[in-house]
Amino acid sequence: MLARIDFQGGNMFGSLPTAASDNDLFVFSAIFHCLSDEECTTILSNLKTVTATHQSSVLFADAVAEETHINPTIAAFDMQMLIGTSGRERTPSEWKQLLENAGFEIVEIMNVRTFAKFIIAKALR
Repeated sequence: MLARIDFQGGNMFGSLPTAASDNDLFVFSAIFHCLSDEECTTILSNLKTVTATHQSSVLFADAVAEETHINPTIAAFDMQMLIGTSGRERTPSEWKQLLENAGFEIVEIMNVRTFAKFIIAKALR
């Protein structure tokens, strides 16, 4: 299985590797919750450019806050982001808005065995 995986680094705020096929997956783990909407938009704009010719997927492994009655663990992470970064924990509707503004759509938000979730997105065509 590892023969089918190719890891490539990139500068999120500069240029990212260009997608080579529809099967490419760009993974961001615990990145966006540390960033402001403006910083996220810069990264998403770069991502949109490199996925323009393919239907590659993007996976965001990040916390997702409930719309109401926020989980105390997520609320504590949100406070940490407020104090130490320019980011925050986003609700599903905030993720949707952030991604749509940058030309992406959420395909699925998956629960995993952690406080975070997997948000799968694709560029809008």
